[in-house]
Amino acid sequence: MLYMMEQPTIRYLSGHFGYTAAARDQFEDEWNFIALLREPVSRWFSEYFYNKYKTQSQDFNLDIPLEEFIETRKARRGGVIYVRNLVDNLDIESAYSEENIQRAIENLQRFSIVGMLDQLNIFRSDFERRFGVSLDLGHHNRSPRSRSEQQDEMTPEIMEKVQALCVPNTRLYEAVRTRIEAEGSWLIP
Repeated sequence: MLYMMEQPTIRYLSGHFGYTAAARDQFEDEWNFIALLREPVSRWFSEYFYNKYKTQSQDFNLDIPLEEFIETRKARRGGVIYVRNLVDNLDIESAYSEENIQRAIENLQRFSIVGMLDQLNIFRSDFERRFGVSLDLGHHNRSPRSRSEQQDEMTPEIMEKVQALCVPNTRLYEAVRTRIEAEGSWLIP
């Protein structure tokens, strides 16, 4: 990412990148950092079902039942992905600390635009106001498992465990929601 940001012909990058101190220190004045977040528990289940039931053989496929997967390190990693992507060099356990959750929230406050998937209209409006162009977002990586089939696997016990795994991501997400609801937008004039 840093290499691409240094190239004079590159005008934007998109993907799942971590926000590093090096990127911030070197490029904060030249680049706009943007994030679009999905509700953390929904994102966690979506990732599990996508990896479990997708058909692409070249990608990582998950071959473990949900009730077993929820006890794995990979399951815990999914619950802290937002925090780990916003604070340099965090291991999974460190991402659960109050201090690192707050550091992630503080780093996110430096972003030009942050949106929530469940309020996409605000995100699009912020993007258009900031850059003067409309934003057309596609939907990729759909799970081959139907919503009703997914719901059949989500017992109350599993839901409670996933909510606990996602506490750091949820805290960050709620901080974003609070700001957007208070201001009506991420952009502050």
